[in-house]
Amino acid sequence: MQNKFLTENDIKQIFFASQMDNVEGYDLDELLDFADKVILTVAEDVARRERELCIDFVKSLNTEVAKALREKRGNL
Repeated sequence: MQNKFLTENDIKQIFFASQMDNVEGYDLDELLDFADKVILTVAEDVARRERELCIDFVKSLNTEVAKALREKRGNL
């Protein structure tokens, strides 16, 4: 199974960073499937927050451009 978002090494690093004890007890395909589900669950919220941060930054430089950006891009 190929993960759409993360490499096999990424998944292993996340697994080890979570301090789980036994990587051998988990099937790689199951871990990749789990990672896909985690990413899909949080992706929209992450994108929404990133957009807000971007608009806030643009607003600090030019309020009219930020207003136009918000109108053009809208909310997720």
